[in-house]
Amino acid sequence: QILALENRVLELELRSEKVTGERDALRDRLHALETSRKELADEYIILKSNYLALGNELDQEVSKNEQLSLELLHLADARSTEGNHHPSHATADEPAAEPERAREVVRRPPAQKVKVRTSLPCPQSDPSGEQGSNSCLLPLPKTSQ
Repeated sequence: QILALENRVLELELRSEKVTGERDALRDRLHALETSRKELADEYIILKSNYLALGNELDQEVSKNEQLSLELLHLADARSTEGNHHPSHATADEPAAEPERAREVVRRPPAQKVKVRTSLPCPQSDPSGEQGSNSCLLPLPKTSQ
């Protein structure tokens, strides 16, 4: 009976070592998953910040485009008015329909207007004062996969 008990003790010790090894492996796996989750969370924040910055930039470009369209329309109207008063100012390489084409371009509705909600403003401003420099974009971290 002592021999049976000794066998039982050895069996339990082997099982304990096996369970300890499995526990350590699971602990390592959990640590790797937590690290991966943190990297993904950081990457998500960077991607969202970049998305919002690009949305801001898009809104600025759309606004600038609308302003330039209005300016083009005003110039076309002015040229058309000037052409009606002084027909000798028209040159040979400028077709008479140029002002009308400009008006048509300005009046044409945009193909698709997308409004991006922005909740993260760009904390940096470009010292040169230029817009559209992507200075708000954050670099993506290098991930080890």
